[in-house]
Amino acid sequence: MIKEEIIVLLDKLILKMNENKVDDVCIYLSNNNGVNINIYESEVDKLSIYDENLIFVEGNYNGYLGYTYIGKLEEDLFIEYVKNIIETSKVNNIVFDKVNFVENIKNENEYSFKEYHEIIDDLKNIETYILNLNKNIKRVMECSYSHNVNKIMLKNNKGIEMVDCSHYVYSGIEVAVKDGVKVENNHAFKIDKSFDNINLKEIADEAVSEALDKLIITNIETGNYPVILRNNVVAEMIASYIPIFGGDRIVKDLTLLKGKLGRKIATSKLNIIESPMLECGLVSRTFDDEGTKTFDKFIIEDGILKNILMNNEIAKLHGESSTGNGFKKIYKENVSISTTNLYIKEGKSTLKEMISRIEEGIMITNIQGLHAGINTVSGDFSISSGGYLIKNGKKDKYIGHVTVAGNIYEMLNNIDEIGCELKSTSIHSNFVLAPSLKINKLTITV
Repeated sequence: MIKEEIIVLLDKLILKMNENKVDDVCIYLSNNNGVNINIYESEVDKLSIYDENLIFVEGNYNGYLGYTYIGKLEEDLFIEYVKNIIETSKVNNIVFDKVNFVENIKNENEYSFKEYHEIIDDLKNIETYILNLNKNIKRVMECSYSHNVNKIMLKNNKGIEMVDCSHYVYSGIEVAVKDGVKVENNHAFKIDKSFDNINLKEIADEAVSEALDKLIITNIETGNYPVILRNNVVAEMIASYIPIFGGDRIVKDLTLLKGKLGRKIATSKLNIIESPMLECGLVSRTFDDEGTKTFDKFIIEDGILKNILMNNEIAKLHGESSTGNGFKKIYKENVSISTTNLYIKEGKSTLKEMISRIEEGIMITNIQGLHAGINTVSGDFSISSGGYLIKNGKKDKYIGHVTVAGNIYEMLNNIDEIGCELKSTSIHSNFVLAPSLKINKLTITV
């Protein structure tokens, strides 16, 4: 867990704060440690090892909130941090609102990782395998491994310590293929808790297969089509629309879900669940960054909006209790509203079965510029995409660059079928695990 010498220094820091009349001290510490490895042309192109502590401290000085960020946890600098809290309390003039941590919590997550030399050998072997698959493969742009351990500690001057620990392992492969003057890239990845569960050959085959498909495209006409959004696309889209479920957006009239709690907002087939301790989730949190216990909850159950997400501040405005969704995006920012592990409950159909039931349609397999292409207020989206034509119940040729457009609220009501195979977002997004969705109609523009 958190190193003992760090905890000793934090205790000394709290004592120094109290000696200088800073009370109700609360410390937020985020420790990230891990490794990033990339292989390029059979050589180790990148090997970086990191271990960093990011610390935010707030306290009560004469009834006002003061805070400071800590870059170096050194005793010689403690008096500077005390001065920072005193000065910010005077400048900001924010009345201190005490947050009470109710109990000590230690979520000790067991983990182990393969030796670096074994991982490097595995990556070199898979790069060689890829380059021998097809004469059109010109380069392996990414052949990477990374793992990360994130530990969060909340600690106050009453002796309460709350500690959570999460970890993940990631491997990604990106290939470049060429036919004449036409060059295409494709990327595939897998995230898991253990490298033993990551099949590099499967990732490689997926990256190569779709890259080669992009070399031969077919033309389609602009129009409204039945569309399958593949699981990876669904995960990324839902992750981008998470803010619409936040109570802060309701307060500011920035979501169409205002007044919809307990009402039907989607097809009855749809269930979206937050599970803070999901076994395969990227995040393991028993409490949020305000010390509120997290818990499993339906956001949408059988198409009905069951929960609005809140932190302490927003919960007070609504006259409710926090839902345990108060999290910092980065340690220097104030607590906002976010999720832990989100997943869409899977259906019964495989992707192949879903395709077989479409006479003519489109399957979207990748999207770009997602954040520029969505509107979280109106729900409208217009996203640069790629995918396949579906003809006579079979996946046909690649359709190149198109735009898929619609409205998220309408889309959630027009889900015809939910797949059974799940895929997660990448490590750069909120964690969402999703199946493929067949939508009755979306607009495809060439």
